[in-house]
Amino acid sequence: MANAVERTVALTPSQAVLYDVYILDTIFSFLSFTDIVSIGRTCRTARDAKRSYLRRAEDDNRRISLFFPNRAAFRAMRHELDLSAPRTQSFDDAYRSNTFRLIVNRPHLHELGTFLESVGYSLRQDGNT
Repeated sequence: MANAVERTVALTPSQAVLYDVYILDTIFSFLSFTDIVSIGRTCRTARDAKRSYLRRAEDDNRRISLFFPNRAAFRAMRHELDLSAPRTQSFDDAYRSNTFRLIVNRPHLHELGTFLESVGYSLRQDGNT
């Protein structure tokens, strides 16, 4: 059996960008979902980059850590109150927005408010209520 020979593979500039997670995340964070999917259809490298980015962008732990210092406490409260986040809250929100939407039943509003104030948020009544 022949010995395996290691060969170095030169990356094209576009491949180098698609393999660099920090550059990739920065570029993709400014694109719409449709644009990201379109780029993913151009070649295998772009397809793999798209999959990798979407996996990171939709990571709940990362999104939660942007808003709550103690993810475990938030997850316990979310489970206890049966909170959910709307599916329309796309991965774009994790990069572009300073909002985190939650759906809660009216009887649990006080408990949610108490939790949010305990982690440092100040609440105000919205004019739409």
